[in-house]
Amino acid sequence: MSERDNAPAVETSLWSAVTLLDERGPAAARAAVEEVLSALPGRRGRDWTAPQEARIRALVKGMDALRTLDRAPEGWWGRRRARRARRRLAVLMRVAGPKLVDEAALRCWKSARVLEVLKAFAAGRRDRAEVAEVLDRLRVVQRATYLDLGQAA
Repeated sequence: MSERDNAPAVETSLWSAVTLLDERGPAAARAAVEEVLSALPGRRGRDWTAPQEARIRALVKGMDALRTLDRAPEGWWGRRRARRARRRLAVLMRVAGPKLVDEAALRCWKSARVLEVLKAFAAGRRDRAEVAEVLDRLRVVQRATYLDLGQAA
């Protein structure tokens, strides 16, 4: 099955993701990103074991929680929650090791880029040419590796 054979499925998932994104909220945004990424060919660059995958997901969740807490500090309690989240994430990072931390950082980066692409698409014309352009951008993001992330920073 080539990428061209998979194009209608990816396009359908793109429209579904935009519908989910219109619902607003962090859960809807996360679901939209997962919808698109799951339809793209070559989803995983590496096969992780179940415990490794669980650690990576915990790291991603911790990174997202910390990013959310850092965006809008809510006084003393908000700073306290952010400090605790930072400590939990540091412990998770030490336990997981550098390879899993790199994978979690890459997944966070990919989610953020996919969300940017989806938001731009939702606000745009949504015609056939833009759909093709968005699908190309999503494929570029999907193929990115941690080395690409390091070079972009």
